[in-house]
Amino acid sequence: MRAATLLVLTLLWVLMPFLAGDRVSLAALHMALVALLLGLAAVVAARSGTLSLGLPWWATLLACASLALAVERDPSRFPIDARWWTAHTGWAHALTFLAGLVLVPARGELADDYEHRFFPELRSARGLRQGLVFVLLLLILVQAAAMLPQVRAGERPTGSLGNPNILGATLAAAGLALSAFCRWRVPALLPVSAVLAMTLATGSRGALAATGLVLLLLGLRRGPRQVLGVLVALAVVLLVVPNPLTERVLALRSGDHFSRAFFWDVALQNIAANPLGIGPGMNRFVFPPLALDPAQPWLLHQRHAVGLTHNLLLTLTLEWGWAAGAAALALLGWALRRLLPRGAAPDALGQGAALGAAVLLLEAQVDGVEQNPLACSLMLFLGAAALRRLPGEPLGLKLPGRLVALGLLALALGLGVQAGRRALRDDALSGARRAVAAYSPWSDAAATGGQGTGERGAAGAARGALGGSDSGLDARTQLLLAAQQAVTRAERQAPDAAEAHLQRFLLLEARLMRALDAPIDDAELLAGWARQGNQALLRAQARDPADPWLWRCSARAAIRIYRHAGRSPDQLEAFFEAMGGLLARDPLDVAARWELAQEAQRAGYAKLQEAHCKALLALEPDDALAWFALGVLRRLRGETEGAAAALQRALEAVYNCRIQRAIESPASRAYYDKILERVPLETIRRAQAALRRELYG
Repeated sequence: MRAATLLVLTLLWVLMPFLAGDRVSLAALHMALVALLLGLAAVVAARSGTLSLGLPWWATLLACASLALAVERDPSRFPIDARWWTAHTGWAHALTFLAGLVLVPARGELADDYEHRFFPELRSARGLRQGLVFVLLLLILVQAAAMLPQVRAGERPTGSLGNPNILGATLAAAGLALSAFCRWRVPALLPVSAVLAMTLATGSRGALAATGLVLLLLGLRRGPRQVLGVLVALAVVLLVVPNPLTERVLALRSGDHFSRAFFWDVALQNIAANPLGIGPGMNRFVFPPLALDPAQPWLLHQRHAVGLTHNLLLTLTLEWGWAAGAAALALLGWALRRLLPRGAAPDALGQGAALGAAVLLLEAQVDGVEQNPLACSLMLFLGAAALRRLPGEPLGLKLPGRLVALGLLALALGLGVQAGRRALRDDALSGARRAVAAYSPWSDAAATGGQGTGERGAAGAARGALGGSDSGLDARTQLLLAAQQAVTRAERQAPDAAEAHLQRFLLLEARLMRALDAPIDDAELLAGWARQGNQALLRAQARDPADPWLWRCSARAAIRIYRHAGRSPDQLEAFFEAMGGLLARDPLDVAARWELAQEAQRAGYAKLQEAHCKALLALEPDDALAWFALGVLRRLRGETEGAAAALQRALEAVYNCRIQRAIESPASRAYYDKILERVPLETIRRAQAALRRELYG
C-alpha cells in the first residue's frame, strides 16, 4: 500500500504537468489522481480498527459544505457551470488533505503491545519517509531539467509549473522537507544548496521570505544562535553576490503591476459584500469593476489578467464563503498551537512535512499557490503528514474504520466519474476552439488567402477529423464541416458551458463575414445566419451572465451587420444595447467607451458622444485622443471656449505622456507610447491654430 501511495504521489507531484495535454486537461488529470489517492486511503481506513476524526476533519468538511452553498448562490449573476467545475478542483484539494490524514501513520495510534505493534508502525513511518525523499528528489531534478533551458535563454524560469513564484516556493519547500527527512545530515545539505540556488534563480521574493521565516521559527525552537548565523550569512550572500532576486527585492514598488495591498483591499471590499461567497474562480468577475488604482490608473488595462486575490485565506473567504474562511483560520490556529511548543516536536517525517507545508502556506498568502494543483497538493499532503506525526493521542470523534472507508470510497468513485466527465468536456471544448479558429477568416490558416500552405495544412487536419475521407471538397469547405462537427460535439458534451455556445456564434459569425466579403445576393440566407448566431450568443449569455466579453461579441456582430448589410436602425440599436450591457459588467472598459463615442459621432448622437468622452477621461485623464475628439466636437457645435479648453488639455496630455514615458518602467512606457501614437502633437497644434483664426480673425 505504501508503494502504491508513493506511485500516485509521484504522478501527482512530478509527472502530472507532462501527462496533461490536449486530450486530457490538467484539471481532469488532477481530479483522477486525487480519486486514486482517496481510494488508497479508503483501503487503509478499512484495515484500521477505529479512526479519530478531530478538528482537521470537521474544519475541512465545513469548508467543503460552504463551497457547495457558494456554488449555487446567485445564478443570475455568475455562471453555474464554470463554478461547479472549479468547485470540483477545490473539493479535490480538500480531499487530498483528508487522504493524507489517513495514509500517514499517526504516532499516537500505538497499541500497548510493544513487540507486535510498535515496530511495524515504526517501519511504516520510516518507509514512507524514505519514499518521500525519493519523490522530492525526483521533483527537484525534473524541475531543474525543465528550468535549465529557460535560464540559458535569459528568461525568468517557471519550470513545468508555469509561474516563477510557485516554482520557487515548491523548490524551497521540497529542499527544506528533504533536509529534515534526512535529519539535517551533511549529504542531504548538498542538494539543498542546489535547490537554494534554483530558488534564487526564480527571483521569487515570496519564496525567499517564506523560507527565511520558517528557518527563523525553526531556530527559535532548536538553536537560536546557529540559525541566526545562517540567516545573517544568507543575507550577506544575497547582498554581495549579484542575483535576480536581490534586484527584485530592491524594486518592490513597480508601476507595471497591481500591488498586493491593492488586491487585498479589493478582496476585502468584496468579502464584506458577499458573506456566503461568490463561488470558486469568480474573483475574475468581481475584481475588474473595482480595479481603478488612483495612483496608477494605467494599470486598469491589466484588470482582466488578474483572477486571484494573491492570498489563500482571502480567496477561501471570498469565493467559498465566510464559513470556509473561519474553518481555515480555526484549523491554522489549532495546528500552530500544537506545532510551535517545544514539547510538541514531531519526528523527522513530521518535521520535514511541517517545514515544507509552512513554506508553501506562507507563499500562498502573497501569491496564488491554489491555482497550481501540483504545489497545492504538495502543501496539503505535507500539512496533513505534519499533523499526523505530532506526539500524543489524536483527539476527536472515534468512528469504525470501515465506516470511514465507505465514505472515502464513495467520494473517490464520485470524483473519478467527474474526472472522466471533465476530460470529455475539456477535450470537446478544446477541439471546438481549434476547429473554429482554423475556419475563421482572421486565423493564421486563412492569412494566405485560401490557397497557401496554412489553409491546406488545416484542411488536412480537418480531413482527419472527418474520418480521413477526401470527397473532392475544397479546403475551406472541409474546414467548415470539421468546425461544425467539433462545435456540435462540444454542445453535446457541455450543454451548460457558455464556451460551447460561444463557439457556435463564432462559427456563424465567420461564415457571415466570409459571405459578406463574397458576391452573395441571398439576403435571406445571411439574415438566417445572423439570427442563428444571435440565438447562440443569447444562450451563452444566459449560461454566463458575468462575462463582458460575450456582450462585446454581441456588439461586434451587430455593428458589422449594420455596416455591411443596409445600415438597419435595429442593428445600430442592438449595438448600443450590447455595449450598455458590457459597461454594466465592466464599467472601467476604456476601449468600449471610446468605441461608443466614435459610433455615437457617426450616428449623430452628439450628447452621447460627449458623455462617453467625459467618462473615458475620468478614467484616463491623459488620453490625448479623447481630449482632441472632445475639442473637435465642441468646435463643431460652436462651443469655441470649451473647444479651446479641450484642445489645450489634449496638448497638456501629450506633454504629460512624454514625461511619464521618460521616467516609468519599460512596461509602463508601452502604455504611454500607445497614447502618443494615436494623436500627433502637430495635429493638436493645427487644430488650435484654426480655432484661434476663427476667434480672432
